[in-house]
Amino acid sequence: MDDYRVKGRSNLEICQLAKKTRVFFGIAEERRVDVLACLASKSIWTVNGKQRLNFQVRPDVEMGTADGMTSHGKDVVTIAIKQSVRDAAFMGDGRARNTLAHELGHAVMHNGIEMPRRALGNITPKWLKSKPFESAEHQVRVFAPAFLINDLIAETLRTADDISIEFGISSESAISIS
Repeated sequence: MDDYRVKGRSNLEICQLAKKTRVFFGIAEERRVDVLACLASKSIWTVNGKQRLNFQVRPDVEMGTADGMTSHGKDVVTIAIKQSVRDAAFMGDGRARNTLAHELGHAVMHNGIEMPRRALGNITPKWLKSKPFESAEHQVRVFAPAFLINDLIAETLRTADDISIEFGISSESAISIS
C-alpha cells in the first residue's frame, strides 16, 4: 500500500503548517524558496516539535523507483532524495522542487510509516479516497505548493503557468491551487 491514513487535517490547516514551516526556516517573505537550503538545515520544525534533520542525497540506483523517502527516528527526521532529483531541483525543475517540498511535508506532518514517493505517483486505496483529509499523500500534495508559493505575490499573477514559472513548481501543482 502506498498511501496511508494520518490525523485528519483540512486544506487550510495544512497550508497554515506550510507557512509555519516557512517561518521556521526564516523564509516567510521570500519570493522563491531555496528548498535545498532549507533541507541543508540541521533542524526542522514538525507538529511534534523541533527535531534534528538528516538530509541525504542517494545514488539513483540505490533509491530504485523512489524519488524521495522520509523516515522518523527518535528526535530525528531523515529525508533521502535521488541524486537526479536533487540535481534537477538545483537547476530549478518544478517537479523536482515539488518532490523536495513533498518530502518536507511528510517530515513536518507525519511521524509514521516510511513511504517512498514514486515517479509515477503513489496509490491511494479506495477506502481512503473518500476521506482525503486523512490521506498522507493528499496532505503533502497540498503542503508542497503552499510551502513553495508566496501568497502575496501569487495573488498578483493571472494564470497557473505564471504561478508555475514564478515559484518554480510543477504545472500540476500550479493548476491545483489556481
